[in-house]
Order: sequence, then C-alpha cells, then structure tokens
Amino acid sequence: METTGKTNWKLDPVHSEIGFKVKHMMISTITGNLNEFEASVETDNADFKNASFTFTANTDSVNTKNKDRDNHLKSADFFDVENFPTITFQ
Repeated sequence: METTGKTNWKLDPVHSEIGFKVKHMMISTITGNLNEFEASVETDNADFKNASFTFTANTDSVNTKNKDRDNHLKSADFFDVENFPTITFQ
C-alpha cells in the first residue's frame, strides 16, 4: 500500500505582494497594497485536487501612499479595522 503525506507551501512575503486597483470617479485608478499577510496551500496530491488554500491579511496594513485615504479605508466605512483586524479567505 502506498501512502502519501500532505505537502504544505507558504507564500514568501519577501517575494510577494497583495495589491489592488480601484477606479475613482471613472477618472483615475487608485492602487494600494495590504503589506502584512500570510498565505498557504496544503495538498496531498500533485494535481491540487481537494487542496486547502488559506489567506489572511492585516487590514491595518492597507497602504495607498496617502495617509488620509488609508485612514478612511481603515474606518468603519470600509475595513473597520477596530472590529475586523484581518481578512481571511479559505
């Protein structure tokens, strides 16, 4: 009987980035990043069938290179970092 163990990969944050782009009033595009994040994949086969993916980002790490806009994004109008300090996808 052949058994295989699970394989785990973790995203290397030094060589990765989580970015976003949003149209502002259909005139310009705002770009930003979530600077603090973790991501991983766990699988027990080479084709990733039934793999488990997990991503978590610190909402307080949003950075659009504009302090006022970043503070607004951190407010209850958007990320509400006080009540929701992370974003998680699984």
